[in-house]
Amino acid sequence: MTSVTFSQVLFIEEFSYNTGQLSAANLGANVSGGNWTTLSGTNNYLPVDAGSLIYSGYLSSNIGNSLRLTASSLSSEDVSRSFTSTNTGSIYVSFLISVWDTATLLANTSTTGDYLLALQPTSYFARLCIRKGVQPGSVQFGIRANSAAAVSWSGDVPGYNTNLIVFSYDFVTGTANDVANLWVNPTLSQTQPTPTATSTSTSDAASINSIAIRQGTNTPGGILDGIRVATSWNSAPLPVLYKYFTAGKFDNHATIKWATASENNKGFEIQRSSNGTKYQTIGFIKSKGNTQAGNVYQYTDYSSNTGNVCYRLKQIDLNGDVEFSKVACVHFDAVKTNEEVVTTPNPFNDKLHLNYTSLNEGTVNIQIIDMIGKLYHDNNLHANRGENVFTFETENLPMGIYFVRLNNNGAITTHRIVKR
Repeated sequence: MTSVTFSQVLFIEEFSYNTGQLSAANLGANVSGGNWTTLSGTNNYLPVDAGSLIYSGYLSSNIGNSLRLTASSLSSEDVSRSFTSTNTGSIYVSFLISVWDTATLLANTSTTGDYLLALQPTSYFARLCIRKGVQPGSVQFGIRANSAAAVSWSGDVPGYNTNLIVFSYDFVTGTANDVANLWVNPTLSQTQPTPTATSTSTSDAASINSIAIRQGTNTPGGILDGIRVATSWNSAPLPVLYKYFTAGKFDNHATIKWATASENNKGFEIQRSSNGTKYQTIGFIKSKGNTQAGNVYQYTDYSSNTGNVCYRLKQIDLNGDVEFSKVACVHFDAVKTNEEVVTTPNPFNDKLHLNYTSLNEGTVNIQIIDMIGKLYHDNNLHANRGENVFTFETENLPMGIYFVRLNNNGAITTHRIVKR
């Protein structure tokens, strides 16, 4: 059995609002309903535009609308959104960005660039920085644990592409040693990959309770979308989050159960293996749809199984990309090849227990016949595949030798019994 525990999602922002001004600043439309509030700036108020960014395998891809960033030398609006205050562990932020105007970005020789997103209580921590790349149209992202810390940079990525950015702030015991990490277009798997860049703070945050989006003089024009803030890697960028994945046996069947914490995919192939290495697809269950609440699924494998049998899920994204779950295995005893019947006690007196092993599920005819062929009992009972127990009251049955005859769809089993 495999079970995975996931941490808290602090908020998900897919800009599923009407188009218009994000905040209420300067009597704006306030399409976020107060989720986002103005920090500073009196021009270029951030608007929600129609359409969404798409990134393969990212849970908050192609949902809702998006936020337009403006590159300007004017005093442009900065906004923030609050979440549950955290002062231990880690905070992860993932988002999508496409940069279409790099003119105002500082050159790739700048050691600091300018910061676009940051975490905050009052001052800014885990500053997500940006500058021009070496190649035309490219950008570089950097991470700065706090205002006085050095920026650690990524290499060039095409700015006009949709890029997945993940950054984190790790609370570390001690003074001036918290860590900010950055991932640029990371592999989406349940295992946290090695960061693209890392920065150590010179002054630690007492707590973190909000995120800011900043339109500075040297930040770009572009589109920002699909923000996820959480306390674990698995809850921020991972495409499909499994609460659990288990396999158990009933009779000679296997029942596979799993639950997602959230999902946005096409569906799940159920795969089986008898050796743990070579898998074959035995079924498919369609996703119940995009949700942040998660879904519960179940699949029963009715194949005849023996020995160790392993199962896994092949999760298929909307664009056809795939990812495999962890593996859950079940052990089955050897399959019986003959119908079997055992009576207890034998000899019997007032009550007879019939233990019947059936190869098939269905109706079984049970007769009790004496030595000269006289019929005393004739019952049609339901038998499950595998072990069954039937009980008969026999106090009125004369003493003597009898035969129990079972007919299960033409499979006949006879057993000798004695009443005394």
